[in-house]
Amino acid sequence: MKLTGQFQWTDYLNAQLLHLRPNKFGRIMYYVLFIIMILGVVSGFYFLYLFITGEYHTELGSILRIFIIPVLFPLVWLLFRHVLLPYQTRKIFAQQKDLQPPFEMEFTDDNLVLSYEFGNAIRPWKHFIKWKENEELLLLYLSDMMFVMIPKRFLTDPQQLEMIKSYIVKNGIRAV
Repeated sequence: MKLTGQFQWTDYLNAQLLHLRPNKFGRIMYYVLFIIMILGVVSGFYFLYLFITGEYHTELGSILRIFIIPVLFPLVWLLFRHVLLPYQTRKIFAQQKDLQPPFEMEFTDDNLVLSYEFGNAIRPWKHFIKWKENEELLLLYLSDMMFVMIPKRFLTDPQQLEMIKSYIVKNGIRAV
């Protein structure tokens, strides 16, 4: 089976977001952090109430410091997710010219063959260690940080995705 296409900077942004998606332990840590942030905001309101009623004697600045971390953390995350990461991804995609030309991927029983105007790469299925997927793409990992990206928009019918997954399963590549 062969796929042809041309990557866009948004493919790389989606790949980075999928790559950064936490595993089960990471999701548990996000929930714990979210609960701590909620507790921080609630306790901040409670201390502010005590300050206003005169039952808590301290400076207003001490109470406002309680709010800083729970409010600042989500703001920093939003800045990273919606401003910094897209900006950096678009910049790297524009700089790295070999990411931009059309390419061809051929899926065989033994290898994934990548071809484009600057060269070819043959990746044996046994070299992939794990894979991830979302609605937009599939990532095949060669290491914890290096992956081959397959945008689902290049697939013309659902059988192609099932065929790719059959190669993955047949070669024992674990899902994450």
